Amino acid sequence: MEQENLNQEKRIEPKINVSRDGKWIIIRVPGIEQPIIKSVNYLKAILENAEKRSRNLAVNAEKIKG
Repeated sequence: MEQENLNQEKRIEPKINVSRDGKWIIIRVPGIEQPIIKSVNYLKAILENAEKRSRNLAVNAEKIKG
């Protein structure tokens, strides 16, 4: 029953753009008046941190297996 409700709900698809100077990511979400604006460098740092963590997890998994 709950799954049916989730399938029936309308999907919210944000529109993502990069500023002309390439320094900002602008995210517009239907139903939210103000766009979300984040620095490209901020998001780059998040992705780099996630990559480092995933590499550490892989190394730790190998140690456990070994």
